[in-house]
Amino acid sequence: EIYFDLGTKDTLGSNVDGWDLAFECNANGTHIWINGGNGIKASQTNYFNLNDVHDTIGCNWKYDSPGWETDSTAFGQWSMPTGNPVYIIERSLVSPASPQDRFWKMTILQSNSTAYTISYARLTDTVSRILTLPKIANQNYTHFSFNNGGSMVSIEPDKQKWDIVFSRYRFIYHDFSPPLPYYVNGVLLNAHLTFAAVDSVTPYDSIHYAQAVNYTLKNKRDVIGFDWKIFNFTSQKYEVKPYYVYIIKDQEGYYYKLHFLSFYDPMGIAGAPAFEFHRL
Repeated sequence: EIYFDLGTKDTLGSNVDGWDLAFECNANGTHIWINGGNGIKASQTNYFNLNDVHDTIGCNWKYDSPGWETDSTAFGQWSMPTGNPVYIIERSLVSPASPQDRFWKMTILQSNSTAYTISYARLTDTVSRILTLPKIANQNYTHFSFNNGGSMVSIEPDKQKWDIVFSRYRFIYHDFSPPLPYYVNGVLLNAHLTFAAVDSVTPYDSIHYAQAVNYTLKNKRDVIGFDWKIFNFTSQKYEVKPYYVYIIKDQEGYYYKLHFLSFYDPMGIAGAPAFEFHRL
C-alpha cells in the first residue's frame, strides 16, 4: 500500500497483507473491518463461548463493502443484549505452509472510548488469548494481525498526513448469486475529513475552482476506486480513462483535480499508476 499526501507529495508505504482486522479509533466508534485485499472473510456464529466453536460447519461468510460504509461490515452488530457472539475468521490467502493459521475464532469482550478487548484462538484450539487494542487518537484504525499468534501492527500513517492510498482491496459483484468477490488494485480515500467526486464529462483542463466547489462530494472511501481503468481483451492490457477526473477536497479544505495517465511502469509492468493532479 502507498499512502499519498496531495499537499506535500509525501509517500508512505506499508504491507497490504500485514493486517487482518481494522478497529475504528473514534472514541465513540465500535466498527471493525476486515482486510479484503488479504482475502479475509468473517462469519458470525450462534455461540458466545470460544470453546463452543471448533469447525466451519454452517458458516455464512460475509464481506465488507469496498467503500468501508459502517452499515455494511462483515462483523455488523457484534454487541448484543444476550452477549457478544463468536466470529470465525478465514484468512483465505494464508501461506499453504501454515494451514493452522487459516481459521481463527474471536469475540469482542468490550469496547470503550479508549480501547477494545478481544479474546481469540485458532479454530481448533481450546486455549484462548486476550488482547487489549488501544484506540490511537491520530489514526483512523488500530490494525491487528493473527500472524505470530496475534498482535497489534503498525500500518496506517498519522491520519493528518495523507489523502489517498493506493492499495489492493476486494470489490463485491452483488449481481451474481452468490455474490462474487473480486480483487482489484485501486485508490481509497482517507476516512478522515477527505471527500471526492468523479466527473467523466468535463475535460481535465476545463475544471477550475469555481466548478469544484459545486460538486457533491462524498466521504465514501472508494469514490476513486478502480474503474478509472479497463482491461482490453484484444491487447491484453489495462487502459486508463483519462476523462475520469476526480475532484478531491482534503482535510485542510483545499480542492484538487486528479486523473490517471497510465497503469504501467516504464518497464511495462502493471500496477504502477501514473497520474496528474493540480490544486485548484
